[in-house]
Amino acid sequence: MTASVQRSSLLALIALAIAVPAASAQVTLRYKFKEGDKLQYEMKNTNKVVSKVKEQEAKVVSSQTMDMTWDVLKSTDKGSQVKVKFGRTRMTMETQMGEFKIDSADENVPEEPVAKILAKVVGAMSKLEMVMTMQSDGEVLDVQVPETTLKQLQELPGADQFGEMFSNEGLKKMFGQNGLVMPKEAVTKGQTWKKKNDVKLPFGTIQSIINYSYEGEAESGGQKLEKISLTPSASIIADPNAPFVLKINRQKGTGTALFDNAAGRFVEMSLAQEMDMTMEVMDMTVTQNLVQTVSVKLKQ
Repeated sequence: MTASVQRSSLLALIALAIAVPAASAQVTLRYKFKEGDKLQYEMKNTNKVVSKVKEQEAKVVSSQTMDMTWDVLKSTDKGSQVKVKFGRTRMTMETQMGEFKIDSADENVPEEPVAKILAKVVGAMSKLEMVMTMQSDGEVLDVQVPETTLKQLQELPGADQFGEMFSNEGLKKMFGQNGLVMPKEAVTKGQTWKKKNDVKLPFGTIQSIINYSYEGEAESGGQKLEKISLTPSASIIADPNAPFVLKINRQKGTGTALFDNAAGRFVEMSLAQEMDMTMEVMDMTVTQNLVQTVSVKLKQ
C-alpha cells in the first residue's frame, strides 16, 4: 500500500468516525414540569368558512385570541397536575349580517342579538379552567373541570351541536388532539411518530391523526430549540341516525412546533389546515371550504 493510499484510507476512516455519531445522535424529548412553575401562553385561532347551496354563497370569517396560564400544582414521576386557566378572550366575526368585535374585558353587554350570543361564548371561554394530569411525554391522562364551568359551557347557544366536547372526557380529547405529544423512545433527525384521537359529535365520530417528524435542532430568539413538524389529517365516521351526512372530500395541513428540551416545555406551535366538505341534508347538498390556523406561543 502506497503512502498516498494509506493517507486516503486514514482520512476516510476519520470522516466515517465523525459522521456516524452525528448521524445516530439521539434526543429524548420530555416535559420537565416542577411544582410552582407558571407558564403564560397566547393562543390564536382563525377560521374562514365559505358555504354554498346551489347558487347561493355565504362566508363567515372569525378569529379568537385567548390568554392562557399553566400552573403546575404537583409533579411526580407518574405525571404532573397542571391547572390550565383561560383569561382575556377577544373575538371578531365577519358575516353577511355585519362585523362583530367582542372582548371579555369589556363590561358593556352588546344589544345586537348575534353580538349578544357571541358575548356569552367569549365570557364562558374567558372563565374556563381545568386541572389536567399529563405524563412527561405530553400524554394527557385526565382532565377535571369544575361542575359550574361545565354547566356554563353546556348552556351556551348551540352547545348541543358539540356532542361530548363540553365534558371532562371531551376536553381531555381536545387537549390530547391539539397538544404536542412526544414518542416514548429517543428520536433521531427524520424519525416520525403519530397521535390518534376520536371525538364523538351528533353527526358521527371525527377521527384525527397528527403525524410528527423530528427535524433536529433550530435556533429561535437566541435559544437552541428542537424543531418538530406536524401533519394533521381527519376522517369522519357518519352516524346512520344523524339528520345529515358530512363528508371530507379534500384536505391538507401543515404545522411546526419548537420545543425547549432543556427547560422541558413547548415554546410555540402552529397548525394550518384546509378542507373541502359536503353536507347532505334532506334533498339538499351544501359544499363548504374551511381554512383554519391555530397558534400557541409562550409569552416571554
